[in-house]
Amino acid sequence: MLDFTQKNSGTLGTIVRFSDVFTAALAHKLTGTIRVKHGEILTDICLNQGNPVLVATDDSEDANRLGIILTELELSPSAAVEAACAVQEQQSEDERTTLGKILIDFGDANEQSIRQAILHQTSHRLASLFALEEGAWQATSGVVPVAEANGIAMQGWPFLLPALKHHASENELRDVSEALLGKSVKLRGTLPNLDILGFDSADKELISLIEKPRKPDQLERAIKNRRSVRSVLKLLGLCGNLELLPVKEGVPISSTVRIKVQKSAMPSPQPVSNSEDSPSRSSSSSQRPRTSASSKVSKRPRSSLSNKAGSANSPAAREIKRVFEKLNDLNYFQLLEIREDTSFREIRLRYTTLSKKYHPDAIGPNQPAEVKEMARAIAVKLNAAYSTLGDEEKRKKYQASLTGAGVAKAGQDSGQLESARVKFEMGNSLLRKGDFQRARDYFHFAMANDPNNGVYKAYYAWAIFSDRSKSKAASTESAYPLMRTAAAACQDHVNVQFYAGKVFQAQGDKERAKASLERVLALQPGHDGATSALRALDTGVKEKSEETQSKPESAKEKLSKLFRR
Repeated sequence: MLDFTQKNSGTLGTIVRFSDVFTAALAHKLTGTIRVKHGEILTDICLNQGNPVLVATDDSEDANRLGIILTELELSPSAAVEAACAVQEQQSEDERTTLGKILIDFGDANEQSIRQAILHQTSHRLASLFALEEGAWQATSGVVPVAEANGIAMQGWPFLLPALKHHASENELRDVSEALLGKSVKLRGTLPNLDILGFDSADKELISLIEKPRKPDQLERAIKNRRSVRSVLKLLGLCGNLELLPVKEGVPISSTVRIKVQKSAMPSPQPVSNSEDSPSRSSSSSQRPRTSASSKVSKRPRSSLSNKAGSANSPAAREIKRVFEKLNDLNYFQLLEIREDTSFREIRLRYTTLSKKYHPDAIGPNQPAEVKEMARAIAVKLNAAYSTLGDEEKRKKYQASLTGAGVAKAGQDSGQLESARVKFEMGNSLLRKGDFQRARDYFHFAMANDPNNGVYKAYYAWAIFSDRSKSKAASTESAYPLMRTAAAACQDHVNVQFYAGKVFQAQGDKERAKASLERVLALQPGHDGATSALRALDTGVKEKSEETQSKPESAKEKLSKLFRR
């Protein structure tokens, strides 16, 4: 086994596989980083006492970004993720807030949901490394501050065997078989807790068979799953629990012994608990890992369509038919539900979400054949749309081929715009009542259906700013970047400029605050709120009734003033 008591580096290939490197990190309880370079892509695996904490990659095509996972697991609405990403883009690289913190501040996620998303991200990125055939690696020790601040420790040992079974390359498992040619194998030493190592019932029966010397090819015939057998043997070898003996010492296995391996999916990642078990400990019932909330999340469908009934009238089938019926009439922008000025990053995010939603394998095995064919047709056009719009030159040519009218409101028909307007009015009513959380939900809907409408974005930011269930500093910090974008887009909207002035003032951005408030007075001379705010800004005196100015005056208050006159 590799020695991780000091700095290590080497190459990945037929001699050393990523599974060897990962097992050594677990065995030595490495606190540090393993950097893997495959092609031009760098991946950093941050560990604490051998447990993976965070996996970062510079792969621009990585499909395991936190926003995608939150949307897939239905832990946060896609509109909220897109809004949080927009906030991030406004921040400098050095002071960028994590996506999870922004969503928590917005009230669109909680710590538990972000925790589950990070666990899934870590396990997915780790699993992909088990398939590597070549590359270079380097291990260094020491706590990684970013990982310590933002990561979630995941149990490493239970992950190892499933990762080998589901992701190890055929060449790696073939190497295992070739290394055992002319040998018989037998269990050596005291095995650690099999539950901790992620062994299922078939794996445990395999272990019982090799309590005596056995020929590997006989084990494969008995278990009826070559990949599973080789993965277990590989793991036992890595852990030092496999003894190699001459082939002649192998004890035959009865022809009646046939162990069927059930098909299984990669299990859900489990967080490290305070009583984290180590394979070095003896087996006992008290050592079994506790079931965590992540097991509940893993039961969520990876697509919102996949858990529906398999009839032709199921919600999944109806949704697919609806899209299929108008497929020929949709251009690529409309299919992806984006506008012509959407960024390449947002295009990739939208494509990933829709391609997984409509993929024939994601809609469930019991769907009728005609529905699956429709899903395939949608998937084909989605691929074509991404291939075209994801390339700058192809995108320009495609845009030129469309009429101006066909692109101007791509992805937005009159029904969507009207629905956005209605939801905005409902949100505005709730805002006046001080129900900021529900108001934000309606503004979210409006933004999702008309994402370039600056007024919707401004009111959403104002609902964040006005919500005093959180600290003023946190609310202001979240609302500020959104309001900057909205104010720039809505120069002639009195309320937007007034709200922007108040947010800028709270943030300490006096220059922008003054510009917005003066713009209000230019549009509506004598505006009391703007006049008072400007006076306070110029004198440095805090306004008297800041709380009352955080929401518009109600009709009841206006009537009360009239009767007092």
